[in-house]
Amino acid sequence: MESTPPQNRNGRQALDAPVLLEESFDARLGSRERLRFARQVLLCLLLLVVAVFAGYAAMPDNPAMAAIFEVVKIGALPLATLVITFYFPNKAR
Repeated sequence: MESTPPQNRNGRQALDAPVLLEESFDARLGSRERLRFARQVLLCLLLLVVAVFAGYAAMPDNPAMAAIFEVVKIGALPLATLVITFYFPNKAR
């Protein structure tokens, strides 16, 4: 005799989310996918930095733009370095 799956209040089949995620989620990246993803992240960072620098050049007296410029100036380089070192670890020991 076959057991029926549990039903929710609407009469639909209840799903066990943790089991579904374990069965369908495989987050292994090859070197090519890792390179493509790192390139996309760094490109987005570059576009953000260029847009903020251009906005600050156009409106240097705007205090909000000056604050955003300082945050990007201080945070963009360490963030880019973090992305590069995470996706391309040093394997030489």
